[in-house]
Amino acid sequence: MNEKCYAVLTAGGESSGPGSPYTAQLMEDADGRPIYLYTVEALAGSGLFEEIILYVPAGIAPAVKRRLAEALPDAPVTVLAGNPSQLEAALQTADRIPDAPDTVLVLHDLLRPFVTDRILQEAAETARRSGVCDTAVPSADTLFVSGNGEDIDRIPDRQNLYQEQAPQAVRADLLKKHAEAAGKSGAADVCSALHGLGVQIFLVRGEAANIRIASPAERRAARALLEEG
Repeated sequence: MNEKCYAVLTAGGESSGPGSPYTAQLMEDADGRPIYLYTVEALAGSGLFEEIILYVPAGIAPAVKRRLAEALPDAPVTVLAGNPSQLEAALQTADRIPDAPDTVLVLHDLLRPFVTDRILQEAAETARRSGVCDTAVPSADTLFVSGNGEDIDRIPDRQNLYQEQAPQAVRADLLKKHAEAAGKSGAADVCSALHGLGVQIFLVRGEAANIRIASPAERRAARALLEEG
């Protein structure tokens, strides 16, 4: 059995013009280093991946490639210019990697650097065994549904609610099987696309520290986590 695992890192196709919030967030230093560097370091340190593929806006791709080569010269990293959605990046990656049984794509967020080895390993194993999975934590808050934003239509039972994190993971052969329909689905990510096509999505338990760093408050939280080690 030829088990291989590829990491695909994106920011979900967010706006990536010269002054866009996403470009600034991606290059923002956390404890003196850009956030994406911590994310790639976490994935490279897991030892799981044949290749770690980053999709970043064309304007910053050379700088990202140079910084990664300096900081992680032995890591199997490929930087590609572009800012596709997570689903588009997964489909593009599935087309460019060699066909092999049980090959898995682990789809992660460039701005979520505190993912653990345990989450990455469980995501890869669950996708290899069951086809596709997402990472989530139980919702800590009561959520409600409002169609008009003025009054409450429904309050779901919090025990059945989960908050999505990252990564998602999918077996490459399953994604290729549904590639045409998924590409036409209008979904931004693999799990949304495949769930809409009737594919069962399995869950991996996330962690409270597995935060996405996008706002000033999240950057402060990230610095606190880095200081704690």
